[in-house]
Amino acid sequence: MAIQCPKCGGEHVQAIKVILQSGTSFSSGTMTGLGVGTDGAGTFVGTSSGTSQTTLAARFSAPKKPALWVEVANGIMALASSPWLAAHGPDAAWRYLSLAMWAYFAYSFWGYRKKSAAYKVYYPKWKALYDNGFFCHKCGNTFVV
Repeated sequence: MAIQCPKCGGEHVQAIKVILQSGTSFSSGTMTGLGVGTDGAGTFVGTSSGTSQTTLAARFSAPKKPALWVEVANGIMALASSPWLAAHGPDAAWRYLSLAMWAYFAYSFWGYRKKSAAYKVYYPKWKALYDNGFFCHKCGNTFVV
């Protein structure tokens, strides 16, 4: 017996896990080349990698966990430059810029806390949908069995 959609009764349903796995592809490659010019020749080697998803797979993709290191790096750059600006500025404009750097530092951590709290709420819901969820291709309903 096939799983039926509780909304429309359709049997054209697919597991969310399968939609994500079949709709996501990873690619990588190596490139090499040779350049010849008037001053001589040169070679290069490079790598590339990428991920592509179908629209449906992107709809059910995992939420991105906010990175604390980004906020720390932004804050360190802002705070490291603010004493220099305050000491080397000829007028009050540099002091205001220094104050703005401190405000940016505080704002970035406030933003991280907000994103982190939203992630902690959303991730368990996504995980339950990923583990036990189904999508009806007939009506577009998503449900958990």
